[in-house]
Amino acid sequence: SVLNCSHTNSHTPAAMPEASRPLQEPNRDSKRRRVDGRVTAGEVTADPHPEKQPEGSTHGDSDTDGTTDEGPCAGKIMHISRVLVIEKGHLRTSHAADYVATPQAPVDPPTQAPHEDDDDDTPPLAPQPQPNNVQPKLLASPRSMKYFESPESETENLAANVIGYLSRTFAQQRFQHSAADREWLQRSMLTLSRAVVELSRSDPRKRGAVVHLRGPLFVLGDLHGDFEDMLFFMQRLTILGDIRFTPHGFLLLGDYVDRGAWGVEVCAYVMAMRCLSPGTVTLLRGNHDDPMVNSAVTEYAQSSFRYQCYAFCNKGREAGTQLHVACNKMFKALPLAAVVDDTLFCSHGGIPRYAGGVDDRLEVLQDPGFPELPVVYPRCLDPTRATLAEKQVLYAWDLMWSDPHDEDATPADTPNTHTEHGFGFNVRGGSCVSYNSTAVTTFLTNHGLSCLVRGHQERPAGARLSHNGRVLTLFSTSGYCGHSNNAAAVLFGADRTVSYITKSIG
Repeated sequence: SVLNCSHTNSHTPAAMPEASRPLQEPNRDSKRRRVDGRVTAGEVTADPHPEKQPEGSTHGDSDTDGTTDEGPCAGKIMHISRVLVIEKGHLRTSHAADYVATPQAPVDPPTQAPHEDDDDDTPPLAPQPQPNNVQPKLLASPRSMKYFESPESETENLAANVIGYLSRTFAQQRFQHSAADREWLQRSMLTLSRAVVELSRSDPRKRGAVVHLRGPLFVLGDLHGDFEDMLFFMQRLTILGDIRFTPHGFLLLGDYVDRGAWGVEVCAYVMAMRCLSPGTVTLLRGNHDDPMVNSAVTEYAQSSFRYQCYAFCNKGREAGTQLHVACNKMFKALPLAAVVDDTLFCSHGGIPRYAGGVDDRLEVLQDPGFPELPVVYPRCLDPTRATLAEKQVLYAWDLMWSDPHDEDATPADTPNTHTEHGFGFNVRGGSCVSYNSTAVTTFLTNHGLSCLVRGHQERPAGARLSHNGRVLTLFSTSGYCGHSNNAAAVLFGADRTVSYITKSIG
């Protein structure tokens, strides 16, 4: 079966370029567009055009105009003018509320690249005294779930060095590496990938392929090798630029690589996040986090993750292959879905298909024996006839590849072939399905959930609310493939509010 060309047209890894062809550095100028970093905010609706901030408006107590001129991700402070409230299984608009993230102060780059054995002798920051009548405005106290024996293990120190190098040295040097930095980062990624596998397998919150989380937490959608936008959000959604000091969790919905110029760097950053704060950072697996897709050099050329691994490593294809294989082993161990506060179901693509009978979809996904799948491709498409092993692969495929039915599409574009249970034709073709409001309502109701949060599809405004307020689609990379779309992230608050944050371009 053949997938739509917007993804991949083959279910087997594509052939690599001829050995005689020299590898070139991926074209990274395509993302070097002018981005003024303007941040807009508003209600998540089906309207593809986000509301604009009034001219000359500023927020917060800054005595400047709210902009920063330092660094490649400079922009205005973020402001959210409206929030959504989870009520009776739907998202509805609430009264205006503000969330202000102050831009980070410029940081001088270190004089030399960090190394694995560097010791951080910097004393911890002393807590600042608070006036007796003032309480810090935190949604929740920081949660510390230590997976390592010591407060600062070698892995945590390495992760902190990787984040520091990428967010400071690499960014300040206009996204360029020295040869020594490349070799150090490659070795660091091999170590971090093994640590992420161990963390995922030993995570006490994980049940089968599903991880259970508590808010408040930020959720980001597809990153697709867009290091600029990822850094833009992380610098503004963390306290002091450090996730360990941030009282919110972070949930990333997958698709870290392919199509963008910095797939290797994005992969390194998210692995370091997971190792640095394993109790608050969760990574899910997307359809591009699969060697069947991210090896497709003929499909994605220089934006293919496999090609970028080869081009990144100084020691040639053997080292590049080692890095590519290590990252895909890490992807294999990631959970496929998350349940937040027993209310939100989060996955990269959507929900598993259903053909009637006992609805055991969540039970199958949470089976302790759910396997780690190196490559996800179903052989049996009928869940009523599939064995348990076949059903597990089929459900994994649907979590990674399915889409909500386009409610605005004409029958000529997407014929309405949905079954009585709400699953049917998907424009991606092949084994992919789409799901309508009936399918979403059935899944959420049968499993005591309220809303579906997913990525997988570019949205002009960066996010879109659909299907009677029960499906929220996020996309966290702007200017995707040369388009003019915005990037978005959301904050799921402890008070059942959903704050919507976008980064607009141009």
